Amino acid sequence: MELPKGFVEKLVALRDAHYALRDADPSEPFQFQMGLVSSSWPEAGQFLTDDGSMTYDVPRPDLTYKREFLYEMVYNGFFPVEAGGVGGRILEDLYFQRYSELTLSFWTRLVGGPWGFLKGIWVTSTLNTILQGVSQNPASFKLLIAGQFHLVFKKSTRAKTDMSLFRTMDSKTIAQPEPNTVPVTRYAAGMSRGLYFNDDEEEEDSSSSEHSKEESTDVFRSLRKKPEYCGTFYYREPESNAYLKYGRALVAKDKSEALANMIYGGKPRVMDSFQKLVLRALETYDKLDLMFTPSEFVTFVKKVMSDDTLGKRVDNVIELPSNVENMLKDMRLKDPVVRDDTRRYYCGHVLGVYAAEDGLDQAICRNARAQGYDIIILERMVGSRQLVTEVLDVRSREESFKNLYFLKED
Repeated sequence: MELPKGFVEKLVALRDAHYALRDADPSEPFQFQMGLVSSSWPEAGQFLTDDGSMTYDVPRPDLTYKREFLYEMVYNGFFPVEAGGVGGRILEDLYFQRYSELTLSFWTRLVGGPWGFLKGIWVTSTLNTILQGVSQNPASFKLLIAGQFHLVFKKSTRAKTDMSLFRTMDSKTIAQPEPNTVPVTRYAAGMSRGLYFNDDEEEEDSSSSEHSKEESTDVFRSLRKKPEYCGTFYYREPESNAYLKYGRALVAKDKSEALANMIYGGKPRVMDSFQKLVLRALETYDKLDLMFTPSEFVTFVKKVMSDDTLGKRVDNVIELPSNVENMLKDMRLKDPVVRDDTRRYYCGHVLGVYAAEDGLDQAICRNARAQGYDIIILERMVGSRQLVTEVLDVRSREESFKNLYFLKED
């Protein structure tokens, strides 16, 4: 089916008229919201609201063509707002056809299928705005679309920032990696989940060692304290040009293990949350990589639900669909080959274990500082798109950035 005649052309004309009317920088993004099919086209400057947000309400076209619409919109520099986060992963999988639509329908379980984001909000992007976003967010979809492959880390596929945003007058340049350094990368957005920053309270956090010792013996008191400055998160990134220098480090599988090692010698589980029960189930059934085929996922769900110690409590977290097996059967009926059924899908969000341990950040920082650690290396954290290694620097923000060493450029 062909695209609605003139739709994208009208969108491009509205974009050009907007920039001409406002005499604005063409790289300044603004948004289009898909309205009713019967809506009329707005004029330049005729925004959806008068609150200062530059959002136009445009007629929603017939979206039965889906992929063709996505390709033409992206070709003309329009991207769904969901191009970041979980929605961004679905968008990428559809755009690059990594999985069949049926398989993605199984995994996303979205109303209206995986193409639902087409009816939402779109934002303008130019090459300049895409390049400006490199230091802000690890998402690399727009970079790949723009052919900027040199700005993407090959293995992790994160945006390749040069970390210049975090350079200071004290930053050191080195010819090669030094002992007690770890290669890291960091972005201006999306690296503060679970962390809080308040300069006034930072002084309170650096109180007497006796106070710190008292706090370190009571994890739950740490969790209840008023939020304050905690620490600085980085991704471990072997291809990075920036290295974080440290004196003493603690290495742990995840945040729960790190806290257990510092407080209880690593013996008991620190958190008995529902999310931890999910992780325990994954460990029990040897699926810690969070990679499943649809068939494996159905088998996992059935095993967990039949486990008297895990089933009901796990179901409260991940909301396992009671018809998950029927969903798989239905998918096979529609496509008997189901070629994607042998391809595994990362299920961090599907299982509800992404960011499950963020509530431990404050307690980890307090105890690590009290015990003289500079950094904590968390080797197996559940990321939004893959398992990642995170580095938490519990020193002050200023001290952390001062200890960033940069490789000398050739």
